Amino acid sequence: MKSFYDRGLRSCTLASPHIIRSGELHDLFPEMRWKNTVNHRVADAQQVLDYAFCGYDTIVLDRSLCRNLDELKKIRKAVDYYNKTYKPSKKILTSLLAVEGCLYNCPFKREHDSMGEYIGGQYFKSTSKLTCNNWRYNFPYSRLPRNGVDLIVSDKETFYEIAQLTDIFKFSGRYTSFNFEPADIGNKKAGWNFTTTLIDKYNKPVNKVVYSDNITDAINDNILPLHSWRFTFGDPDKDGNYYKNELDTLNTMPNFWRTANGKRLVKILENCRSQCWECHECEKTFNTPLFDSALQLRFKSSE
Repeated sequence: MKSFYDRGLRSCTLASPHIIRSGELHDLFPEMRWKNTVNHRVADAQQVLDYAFCGYDTIVLDRSLCRNLDELKKIRKAVDYYNKTYKPSKKILTSLLAVEGCLYNCPFKREHDSMGEYIGGQYFKSTSKLTCNNWRYNFPYSRLPRNGVDLIVSDKETFYEIAQLTDIFKFSGRYTSFNFEPADIGNKKAGWNFTTTLIDKYNKPVNKVVYSDNITDAINDNILPLHSWRFTFGDPDKDGNYYKNELDTLNTMPNFWRTANGKRLVKILENCRSQCWECHECEKTFNTPLFDSALQLRFKSSE
């Protein structure tokens, strides 16, 4: 690790609270920020403080907090209290996983992670036929926000409401595709892709794909839904249309997230706690059959 530190590395994820608790790494690498892993499932304010006292200074929060605005407010209060009271050399920050695509408390998650240590991405060519393929790719159910705990922030007002409660929005690295050779990096540019389904004047769905090299611009321009933007590497001249060239289209074509039903669902999801069996607002909003568990869904692939 020293060679990376000497070359400028200043942020590291470490899954062992025992090693962090020893304090030895803090002495060896005083400028490093130490992050816990999302798999520690830090889901409330007391846990955040416990991990801070353990020695972590960037606390990665549990996925479920994307749907628990009330607890995020408590966590913000706890972190501010810690920083003011204990005055750490590095202020405690929080990091919220914004995009994961996993079911809330998925019963397959632990085993999936264990498999990943050995078979990696092959999970999604084999075992996932028993699990998440059934709700991720099963239209019309695949449209439902309940089939995951991703952050649903359709507009900039909702985004800034969440943004003031966490310091970092984290994206899963496995959702960033590098479909090019390392030697070709000079021709690529970090940016953001956006795909949304709009309804044209003939009431037909139209897929619109655009890109931005700056997510802040897209947020301030309120390109709905904001949660559809995805980090990527690519060649803007070849891979899509610059979104500002499509502003009139994006802002005038009918968009579900601008409707009363869309705005209502966003507010519900802020504190939904994923108890779908007694809610069913996602299904009602998207006009699909009701179901109590994603595991009731069965998808027959075309393979």
